Order: sequence, then structure tokens, then C-alpha cells
Amino acid sequence: MMNKNTANHSATPERKSKRVKHVVSSGEVPHLWYHKTQDSAKTSNGNIYFEGDTIYSYGSHFPIAKHVSNGKQSAVLFTTRTYSITTSCHCSAVRSAIPSSALVFSVPKFPRFDCFEVSEHEANIADYLKRIETAIVASARARSSWKKEYRQKDAISLLAEVKAYGKFFQVKLPKLPSVPAIDSEEMAAIKDREAKLAARKAEQTRIAREEQARLEATKIERWRAGENVGSLYNVPVMLRLRTFGADAMVETSKGAQVPVSHALRGVRFVRSVVQSGKEYVRNGHTLHLGHYAIDRIDVDGTLHAGCHVIPFAEIERIAPVLESLQTPDTDTQTE
Repeated sequence: MMNKNTANHSATPERKSKRVKHVVSSGEVPHLWYHKTQDSAKTSNGNIYFEGDTIYSYGSHFPIAKHVSNGKQSAVLFTTRTYSITTSCHCSAVRSAIPSSALVFSVPKFPRFDCFEVSEHEANIADYLKRIETAIVASARARSSWKKEYRQKDAISLLAEVKAYGKFFQVKLPKLPSVPAIDSEEMAAIKDREAKLAARKAEQTRIAREEQARLEATKIERWRAGENVGSLYNVPVMLRLRTFGADAMVETSKGAQVPVSHALRGVRFVRSVVQSGKEYVRNGHTLHLGHYAIDRIDVDGTLHAGCHVIPFAEIERIAPVLESLQTPDTDTQTE
């Protein structure tokens, strides 16, 4: 005979396997709803939840989407109603949980009960017709080729959707509008105008870039001469010699400063890497230049240290100036 403890022990796993979480994260609610894994679920604050086939935002007054079936096929009704920013986020989350292969009808009216009323179907079909007409008019009036084509495709898609709606619910549809083809001559003229506009903008951009390059060139010369000219982030990192009282420092165009003795060690080390033909990568053996550590030196001599990428040509440009100030304390030191 099974004792009480044994009976409880054997029954516990079965009870646990049937437990369903009804309070879940906001990201999980739409997925549980679409896949129908349980009858209901909500977030801890209840701002998005579902009961049965319908998922809601902030209450039963705003259904976002609903599962429907005609006995042979399943579909989803998705709201076209306007909504707040937060509800908009809920709608986006629900829409992303619905696979692209699912049949979806975007409509303003959901059935109040299990079955649609005639007036609800009429309202949904009228809304489809209004959106189709709006898209057709927008395509005809559009002055850009992409908008003209986009709105025409929108009208075609809506027309196909309302036809599928009528077939799914076995509802007789009124006479549907036809989506006119885009006038080829008009489209050619629009694209020609856009091409000319794009060419003018490209020329304006070229001129602006040349002017910017000219200004940068003058700033480079002034910076090398010792002036403070503001940021120089659109040109490769440069080096210059500056004196602060009795001290001479190498300064970068990004504002970092390194003692001359350290800079000379750096020059020698970079040259040795170039001569060896092997890239240097910091790996527990660190060469410091002032407060900064060299992270990498490419085989072509490009030096990488934090946000600084200094070309070998710039290092060689300043090297003779530094060597003219050479002091005994220039041996390469590592840590």
C-alpha cells in the first residue's frame, strides 16, 4: 500500500507540469497570444494582455488583434484605429509576433461576439474602399517617383486584401475600383527631373567638400605653425613640437602630449617594426609614450594608440625635428 508521503511525491511533478504562467513580460504576451499556448496572459501592470482569441492594450476598449476562423482557414484581424504612443508600441510588438505567412486583415471593426454582424462587415469593407481610393489619389498626385510607385503598390495590396476578406468571410463585395497603371511618359519626366536634381545636389556637395578641404588645408598650416585652430577631426592625426617653459612636448592634433624623449623612443620602435616586416600588437609587453600605451603598429608603420591612428609619414616628418633635440634619456623602455 502506498503511504501518504509517497503519494504526494509522485503527484508533485504532474501538478508542476500543468502550471501556466499568466503574468509574463510585455515581449512574451504577443507570442503567447499568437501561438495560442494558453487562454490568457498579461504583464504585471496589465497594460497589454489577452483573453482567448483577442489581445488588448490597456483594456477591452482597445483590441489590437483577434484570431478568426471560417472553419477551413484561420486569419488575424488587426486594428487600423489610431492610438497613443504606448499603444502604438504594443501594436508593433503584436504585429512583429505574427508571421509574414499569416493571413491578416487590417480593419477598424472586430466582431462583438463570435460572429460578425452585417454592419461590421460593411464598415470594414467601406474602410478598405476608402483606403484604396486614398492610395490611388496619392499616387496620381505624387511628384516623386518613389512615392508614386509606393502608393500605387499600396492600392494594389489593399485591393487584393479586401478581395481575400470577402472570400474568407463569404461576404458579397460591392463593385471594386481598379488601380490605374502609372503613366509611363509622366514617370519618365519625373525620373528625368529627379536625375537633374540629384546631379545638381551632387555638384553642390562636391563644391562644399572642396571648400571644406581648402579650409582644412589652411587650418593644417596654421596648426603646424603653433596656432590653436579648433578641432581637426577630418584629417589624419598630425604631430607638432611645442614648448611649455623649459619643457618640449610633442602634441597631436587631437590634443594629446608626449615628452620628446618618449616620442624619440616611439620613432625608433616604429622604425624597427617596419624593418622587421612584422606587426607589433600589445600583449603584456607595453611601450608607453607619456601617459599613453601603444596598442598596435602595422607593418607599414601606422601607429595605433587609443583613439590615435598616426601615419608613418607623419612620424617620419617630425622625426628630424625630434632628433635635433635628442637627449641621453631616449632608450626604449617597456613594462
